Amino acid sequence: MKLNDGHSMPPIAYGTGTVLRDKDVSNWITQAVKMGFSHIDTAQMYNNETSAGDGIRRCGIARQNLFVTTKYLSGSIQEAIRLSLRKLDLDYVDLYLIHAPYLVENDFEGAWRQFEKIKEDGLARYTPTS
Repeated sequence: MKLNDGHSMPPIAYGTGTVLRDKDVSNWITQAVKMGFSHIDTAQMYNNETSAGDGIRRCGIARQNLFVTTKYLSGSIQEAIRLSLRKLDLDYVDLYLIHAPYLVENDFEGAWRQFEKIKEDGLARYTPTS
């Protein structure tokens, strides 16, 4: 799928939520990549970013050939992205989303500025909302 800046992202992602929430997803991610997935979708809310990072490292695909998405849940936006990156053991994610608009409803504009800073700092390549 082409993005506004000319880059593209895989339109279908392997998600680690719902039934995989709070579970070790490392083997699932490794298997998903073997089956052809190159987009991994995780989130703070799913409580499995650490094992998602393990799966990403073990899948055998170079980081630049994977598209990794995670999502903001709560607290300081700047601290949240850094915590997610530590758990995932990544320098950046490709897409960092607000999991749901109500999470920032008291300050949409301020939250958006924080997401722009995350992109400027190289912590995420793209920062829209889901």
